[in-house]
Amino acid sequence: MGSGGAVGHLQPYRALTGKDRARLAALIDADARKYRADYVQYKLDPYSETRHKPADDLRVHNLSTPYELGTLLAHEFLRPGLSPRPVKWQRDVMALGFGKSALNWKPQINLFGGKGGNGWGILTYSGYFQTTGGRRVVYAFMQHGADQTYTDSD
Repeated sequence: MGSGGAVGHLQPYRALTGKDRARLAALIDADARKYRADYVQYKLDPYSETRHKPADDLRVHNLSTPYELGTLLAHEFLRPGLSPRPVKWQRDVMALGFGKSALNWKPQINLFGGKGGNGWGILTYSGYFQTTGGRRVVYAFMQHGADQTYTDSD
């Protein structure tokens, strides 16, 4: 893992589009796969705990997990193009996610998938739900400057 960190590489990444962005992401992924997960976590912890700059958050929110997951969920839950078996698996996995207990009208929800997370004072929730009446909602929530340190289990 290079010493520049992810934020140092954002400017060139932000300038890329389409296939060039996908090619760079594939190269980063291939490089990351060379390392054990515990080593990657060990290297990321100091970066996450000591190198945070709030201005970086504001420059990259549009590339962040909640936005990207919301985009993926909109595609996969609203127009998946998958056969029934993968759709069922995807929905079963997403149903294990975070956030359903916060929905005040749970009895009206017949399908849910969500994710919550935080770090560097950014609290995020992303997910999908469908009501018994057929309404489908994809959401992405990002709160910059949150007091929460860790996302509690649901």
